Amino acid sequence: NKSLFSSPFTFTKMKALINYIKTYYSKFFVWICIPVVIITSFSHHPWVTPGKIIDWDVKSYYAYLPAALIYHDFSLNFYHQNKEIRDEMFLVKGPKGIYQIITTYGQALLYSPFFLGAHAYAILSGDKADGYSRPYRFALMISCLFYVAIGLYYLKKFLLKYYDPWITAMSLIVITLGTNLYYYSTYEAPMTHAYNFALIAAFLYFTTKWYAKINATNTIITGFLIGLITLVRPVNLIILLFFIFWGVTSFETLKERIILLLKSYKWILLMILVFFILWIPQFIYWKYISGSYLFYSYSDQRFFFNNPQIISSLFSYRKGLFLYFPLIMISFIGIPFLYKRYPGLILPVALVALINVYVLSSWCFWWFGGGFGPRSYIDTYAVLAIPFAGLASWISKKKLIWMILFTAVTGTLVWFNFFQTRQYYYGAINWTAMTKEAYWDSFLRKRPTKEFWNMLRFPDSESAKKGLYYVSDKTYEEVMRDRKKPEKQAPSDLTDRETYIRNLDKFIRTQDRWFQQMQEKAAERGITVDSMIRKDAIWLYEQELLKNKAAKADSISGK
Repeated sequence: NKSLFSSPFTFTKMKALINYIKTYYSKFFVWICIPVVIITSFSHHPWVTPGKIIDWDVKSYYAYLPAALIYHDFSLNFYHQNKEIRDEMFLVKGPKGIYQIITTYGQALLYSPFFLGAHAYAILSGDKADGYSRPYRFALMISCLFYVAIGLYYLKKFLLKYYDPWITAMSLIVITLGTNLYYYSTYEAPMTHAYNFALIAAFLYFTTKWYAKINATNTIITGFLIGLITLVRPVNLIILLFFIFWGVTSFETLKERIILLLKSYKWILLMILVFFILWIPQFIYWKYISGSYLFYSYSDQRFFFNNPQIISSLFSYRKGLFLYFPLIMISFIGIPFLYKRYPGLILPVALVALINVYVLSSWCFWWFGGGFGPRSYIDTYAVLAIPFAGLASWISKKKLIWMILFTAVTGTLVWFNFFQTRQYYYGAINWTAMTKEAYWDSFLRKRPTKEFWNMLRFPDSESAKKGLYYVSDKTYEEVMRDRKKPEKQAPSDLTDRETYIRNLDKFIRTQDRWFQQMQEKAAERGITVDSMIRKDAIWLYEQELLKNKAAKADSISGK
């Protein structure tokens, strides 16, 4: 605003400048969150190291793209034929004896523009155009940054409909940097959670647009978003509750809503059609691998709706949402504060938040495998930003001291999340086996102690599939011993190699002297510490493999 600086600076102009800045708080803080995420992602160069980026669940989500666009082989036989990428996929056979991808293809659809760009670059530059080389890993990381930016943009637009720029800005920072959304936007970027966070944030905004103006454009966009959200993770279909109950404040308004939806049946049918069109390729794929258009690909894994682990999901040391991310607990506390000022928000927010807790805590692996905190909740963080903003807005109307205290507590918890993220990176927070003793042993320690590993208790997956928890947990030593048993080994030596490398990586990070040596060697060779650790771990693994082969040969020859 040039007029602010065109004449001598006065108190009036200073006040005008402050008001001008306050008006653009939310936009300013969006552009703070995004650089923090970008800097974190680029600081540890995850795309440089083979085995990073396309890892864990991403292997399945991503597999549709190389299968369809490079190898033209949905039987996945190309994984056997290409030794270099064989370990990049969890291979599971379906009912017809064909190797199947157990996840739906929605995440691959979100990756696809970036995958195509990486593929074109790989071909033109002479790099390996196999779908798994460095350009593809880099593209996946960039895709996450893109979708996080989109999510923050639409979440900001939605929140500004109800809250002032300062409250909106605070909420954006809390959700992005004060939770494990930060970790899954950086260190494990291509996992589904940041993407679905973005899709749901956009869905909230277009829900308000649809009710403001029911037309073809808004209907198609809304149907497309619902289709994508469920294609990425089908359980997120519960977000439809927000669409149905948005703006409902009483039985009378509920009746009006039902009448409106019935009168708008043509638009609803168009929305369903868009949703269905997005799902057609998935139905065709299921028919190919199973013989049926509808197929449950998760085998013996299921929900136990009669035995939800709600307390464990929210408060346990293993993966308690509120324990590891107290700012999300503040969001839940904020739900009742929507009642008076924003009555049209309390019902849809409460339904989505509470039913989501019930559904996620009913899954047989309620801790959702390895990860930093209960990552399954990240998808709905855009919804939980609403009650956090509601509580912050209520406090802002009180005495200034209360807002100062609230801001101080919030800032401290954001810092605590950054610290815990480093703890998880260095192994002081375990991916799935935390206990009360392990948590307090690592509290405010960046790296784990020697005693830490003896305090861990790993859940037994076979018991979990039966809905039984904490009855047959295993110590770290028992887990390592079981992995060495022949009957417990995966059929691929490469799979064993990755387990060996991962465990050695985590151990090295607990040893200050070894880790320092790795940093020095990495600096000498001009590579990242991650790459250096992996190189040495592979060498050690190969030496162990040679020793085992020699020992077997000696045994056979009778020596």
